Amino acid sequence: MTDPWWQVVVAVLAGLLLVWLASLVALAVAARRGPDRIAMSDLLRLLPDVVRLVGRLAGDRSLPRGVRWRLWLLLGYLVLPVDLVPDFLPVIGYADDAIVIALVLRSVVRVAGPGALDRHWPGSPAGLAAVRRLVGHDGGVTEFPQLLHTAIDTTDVRGLAEFYRELLGLRYRPGDETPEEGEDWLVLTDQDGHRVLAFQLVPELAPTTWPTHEVPMQLHVDFTVTSRESLEETRRRAEALGATILLDRTDEEGEPLYVFGDPSGHPFCVFVA
Repeated sequence: MTDPWWQVVVAVLAGLLLVWLASLVALAVAARRGPDRIAMSDLLRLLPDVVRLVGRLAGDRSLPRGVRWRLWLLLGYLVLPVDLVPDFLPVIGYADDAIVIALVLRSVVRVAGPGALDRHWPGSPAGLAAVRRLVGHDGGVTEFPQLLHTAIDTTDVRGLAEFYRELLGLRYRPGDETPEEGEDWLVLTDQDGHRVLAFQLVPELAPTTWPTHEVPMQLHVDFTVTSRESLEETRRRAEALGATILLDRTDEEGEPLYVFGDPSGHPFCVFVA
């Protein structure tokens, strides 16, 4: 015998009630662990800019699909005429929007870095600072440089690139496959397109005498950041840690960069990509 229809309805409503109560508990825990009320109220005042930020992030195809789906769901939640949590409940009642926004944006920052917020923020610097506080980036390091590849000096870029391509099973990045006259820079990638090695032409190069130290090894490491702001932040941190600037090419529009010498004198590059 089938259950009366009203028992089915009661069971569905009971299930929804349990989900709702679980959401209340999760939001309460997030409220205790998360940012303070000032940061939440700042975000609520900035809600129009935050909605635009979420929309821009959701449309950023460089972000993983799962992250963008979360952002689209967040947009849908923000435009709902009702709140998940009634406003009369203490602590979480007025701030459920802020908590949900913070949780989603924190997941974005974990994957894409805080530079994604900088690129897409449509409002004032003060508003961006409030959002950074909410997601846990309130004046600390906002972005660490990412290792791009190791660059090796050589008097024969094609010959050395071919050696490592065959030795390691690598491939040329698109555009570097065909030899050209006067080439002075080639890049090899793995099978997924991630950079591994680069080869830089130099006019002359004495072979290393390692393990003795008359002639040292010749290579450098390249790092990338996502914005000029992060590049300048990295410069300040590098100099504070003991690096020196060997080359300042930040006036270039396409690829601003610094070449630093580490405390032992080894060169490394940091640029915007």
